[in-house]
Amino acid sequence: MRSRTRGALAAIALASGTIVTLAGCSVFNAPGSASPTVSGTPVRVTEIEYSITLSERTFTPGTYIFTVTNDGGGSHNLFINGPGVDNVSTPTLAPSQTAWLVVTLEEGTYELWSHYADDKPAGMDVWITVS
Repeated sequence: MRSRTRGALAAIALASGTIVTLAGCSVFNAPGSASPTVSGTPVRVTEIEYSITLSERTFTPGTYIFTVTNDGGGSHNLFINGPGVDNVSTPTLAPSQTAWLVVTLEEGTYELWSHYADDKPAGMDVWITVS
């Protein structure tokens, strides 16, 4: 699926609060919605100025449900980029908001970061290896 079409589907999904399957086996939903009804290994992600903390540090190939909570005082989001995953992200989360990001990870290295304002250069950037 072309990147522009994926972006349009993502915008519709976020606006409606529904879950949409995109190319690359990625699924996500809007903040405040019920947790996704898909199977996968749960990973809690906590974002706070200026760090990202993951409940898991060991990853094997498979589907993961990233529950992203903004415990900080400013807005944040979570982007994931790596093999088979091209900048999949949550919406921007206000303080205390939570969103889910379901991604199928292949073997390789992935970058997880917040793309909001100056978050990434300030340290909201984590790398994981799937093996």
